[in-house]
Amino acid sequence: MLGANDCKQHKLLFEMLDEQEAAERDDWNSRLDNSAEEKNILEKRMLERTASEWEEFLQAGRVPAGRVRTLLEALDDPQLKSRDVLHVHPEGTALPR
Repeated sequence: MLGANDCKQHKLLFEMLDEQEAAERDDWNSRLDNSAEEKNILEKRMLERTASEWEEFLQAGRVPAGRVRTLLEALDDPQLKSRDVLHVHPEGTALPR
């Protein structure tokens, strides 16, 4: 999931992608007028790397992004473990009927 929505993040994203014309759009109306073009750029560029590679690359550039994880991957996240937010139900994982 890519979350570069404000002007600063938008600029960072397109600079990282070496798309200078898009990076120079510094106001909402310009970005809105060119949203179809920017969507096409992103759709093509996202095929160039794996989700994990994009996540690492974009986060290193301070662009908010995170790959969509499976449920098991999400539950195995070290942050969840360190925050002690998951609790095992005493009767197991079956849902009540």
